[in-house]
Amino acid sequence: MAQTPDQQAVDLEEGDNFNNEFETAEKFSLTSMNKSQSDLLRNQAASQPVCRKRSRSGLRLADPMASSMNKFSDVIKEAIDKTTEVFKEFGQILATNKANEHERIAHDLQKMGIRRVDQVRVMKMFVQKPEMAGIFKASDNEEDKFQFIMELLGGEFDD
Repeated sequence: MAQTPDQQAVDLEEGDNFNNEFETAEKFSLTSMNKSQSDLLRNQAASQPVCRKRSRSGLRLADPMASSMNKFSDVIKEAIDKTTEVFKEFGQILATNKANEHERIAHDLQKMGIRRVDQVRVMKMFVQKPEMAGIFKASDNEEDKFQFIMELLGGEFDD
């Protein structure tokens, strides 16, 4: 069996010339050289990636399946993109509504004459307990809202 050039180099470095086709003149011939070259080419070809073109008949068989898979992946990608856009818009709407909601509550507290420090405390409570903000917003009467805020600040609803 012929050695690869790397193996031959290792043998030469170690001083081991066993199994070396070129060791003696009797073994040297055109036939052995051709065999070594063909073995070398085969080894090089085996170590390199193979890039072959598909035959036309193979492409014809794969085309319907490949095109169906491509169409399917395009449809799925488009659906995911649309869904992502809808969720982004929905998130923006929710964020805007939440900001507007907080602005309305802050405006109502200010209009009631609540001290700034208490306004901050109330807003903090509303952020921590959104159900409290819901109760406040549901009240139609300004007097009820004011009473609710005073009870909230007094600790009536602390758990």
